[in-house]
Amino acid sequence: MRILTFLLLMLLGTTMLGLAALKDPGYVYISHGRWSAESSLFVLLLFWLLLYLVFYVVVRTLSGFFSIPSIWQHWHNRTLNRRACQLTQKGLIALAEGHWKEAEQDLIRLADHSDTPLINYLGAARAAQKLGHGEQRDQYLAEAYLSTPDAKLAVGLTQADIQLSAGEYESALATLRELHHSAPKHGHVLYLLHKLYIRLQSWDDLRLLLPELRRQQVLEEARLLTLEQQLHIEGLRHAADSGDEDGLRKAWAAIPKTLHTKPEVLAIFVSRLMALGHHTEAEKRLHAALAESLSPPLLELYGHLELAPATQPLAHAEEWLKQNPHHPELLLVCARLAARAKLWGKARSFFEASLSRHPLPRTHCELAQLLETMGESEAAIQVYKSGLQFAASQLGCKVPA
Repeated sequence: MRILTFLLLMLLGTTMLGLAALKDPGYVYISHGRWSAESSLFVLLLFWLLLYLVFYVVVRTLSGFFSIPSIWQHWHNRTLNRRACQLTQKGLIALAEGHWKEAEQDLIRLADHSDTPLINYLGAARAAQKLGHGEQRDQYLAEAYLSTPDAKLAVGLTQADIQLSAGEYESALATLRELHHSAPKHGHVLYLLHKLYIRLQSWDDLRLLLPELRRQQVLEEARLLTLEQQLHIEGLRHAADSGDEDGLRKAWAAIPKTLHTKPEVLAIFVSRLMALGHHTEAEKRLHAALAESLSPPLLELYGHLELAPATQPLAHAEEWLKQNPHHPELLLVCARLAARAKLWGKARSFFEASLSRHPLPRTHCELAQLLETMGESEAAIQVYKSGLQFAASQLGCKVPA
């Protein structure tokens, strides 16, 4: 539409100019020294117009000629960019499909000409890690940062994730601590850091990180509660392993009351109390817990109580047995307590009842030892042999009868 309007205006202008020239062509006389020229005004204007057109054509031709290298460079760059995009797409597909070598080659080939060099280098770094090329991986990560300096966090997170996957925990720790310093509230940084602390069993560091994990809602509340419980357990276990009774009791007091009845938590505390010789306190705590639920780890501890007289814990165990007459672990506990009280016949009956419901090599062994104490060597040998045959059968071996 614009071109048509321009042509119409040109036609109108030339028509009016032609009519004006026919009516009064004008007169122009130019003189310089011995040289002179004369013409009508219309012819002079037409001459200058033609001269301008010739000059314009010459200038445009020369300009086009000298711009050929830049035009070619622009076309070449566009071709490389298009090819780089195709290779990036192909490389990402190969990476997703697990073709690591192909992915690395495609992603890195024209990465400098890609619109997204950061993605190319990060993807190539992951592929190199899968291929076991550690030095090449680090080089790609460095190139990723140089290609997009503003993406320092993204590069660092990728580096930390790769280091975690490779088991390079010390390197990952250095990377994540630097990221945490620069972005203390970043969710994924916090997530990877908590994951690393668990692998390193760095419970003190994880305990300090826990409030921030909750504030930033990095983990679901159920997972946070589980993690909090694990921290309490590990703290209690550390105190128990140290052998310091004061430290043990402080760690126990620091644990929320709701966790005191958890079998796995109580078992750690009670086992240490027994090791320190506090069997009376241990019995009270175990008795209260087992009255609620016959937890196997707590039953195991109850069977190894050393009290005088030993008949008191045996009486409690026999009371529980009235409601659970076929409980194999409880039968074994009663057998051990009866043996400790030197009630040989009762102990033998409990051992045999436990074996009939849940035969275990350790039960065979303890019954055989009891029979030896009772002076029944031949019967003890037979029980030892039965236990050996049972253990061998569990391993797929055969023992001659």
